[in-house]
Amino acid sequence: MEGIQLNLDVRGIEPLIRKIDSISKRTADQSKACAVASMVMYQDVMKHFQEERGPDGKWQALSIVTLRRRRGKQAKILQDTGTLRTSIGPSSNRNTARVGTNIIYASKHQFGEKVPKREFLWLSKEARERIIKNYWNWNRA
Repeated sequence: MEGIQLNLDVRGIEPLIRKIDSISKRTADQSKACAVASMVMYQDVMKHFQEERGPDGKWQALSIVTLRRRRGKQAKILQDTGTLRTSIGPSSNRNTARVGTNIIYASKHQFGEKVPKREFLWLSKEARERIIKNYWNWNRA
């Protein structure tokens, strides 16, 4: 299966980037802090699936056609089979925290390519604040 890379456009992330830059200058290896950050990011994305919510509010409801072909009548939006949601995972290294998927059709939903846009890869204000707090506490120790 061919993978894709989704670039995350997070509104209001500039303060987070500045804070991480200032912290990363104090130490070259941020492995543990990045691992924690990637888990915070992952938990936040899973919350978006649970709440069926993008950065601008609730995801657009499913069409009648889509509802008729659903496998599970109670399945949430973007979660009929669970493949997309379960493909999402955190990863990190010495200086980077990531969350993403290698599912090819993920970009169609994230960016609204021929289907309604239902952003799931974004960070809430609360997640950004948790990451900043974790980095701050980690580097003060």
